[in-house]
Amino acid sequence: MSEEQKLLRMYKEVHGEESGRCYTEIAYADEYPHEAIGVNLMKDGNLVAFYSKTDLLFDYVTKDWESEDE
Repeated sequence: MSEEQKLLRMYKEVHGEESGRCYTEIAYADEYPHEAIGVNLMKDGNLVAFYSKTDLLFDYVTKDWESEDE
């Protein structure tokens, strides 16, 4: 599984499938164009949100914690 596939899988596990006119794109570093740095949530060609690797990793690792607190 590629790094890009892993990022998209973590995104979908935490945030679910995008719907309507929304879609995801892999974000790449400007200085290293082959280095994936996160996921962009897009709508109609416009950036709606950016999730960095760190954001995705934290959200993925802690996603089930809310149900444990109840």
